[in-house]
Amino acid sequence: MADRKFQKDDYVRKTKGSWWEGYVRGFYDTEDNPDGICVQLDKPNGPVQIYPAAAFELAEPPKDNMGADE
Repeated sequence: MADRKFQKDDYVRKTKGSWWEGYVRGFYDTEDNPDGICVQLDKPNGPVQIYPAAAFELAEPPKDNMGADE
């Protein structure tokens, strides 16, 4: 997919349903979902979930988070 809603390492928040917030770590596409993202929960060794990109919005990462450059 050429034009993605998010880029790798963007900090995102799920907008509806169950809560999920973290960093975009990868992408996937299927016939039913051509714009999917893999989001790692913003916790040490946080699990990764896959979702349609449409379920997320860009968010401000918290201070001292795992994705920040040191």
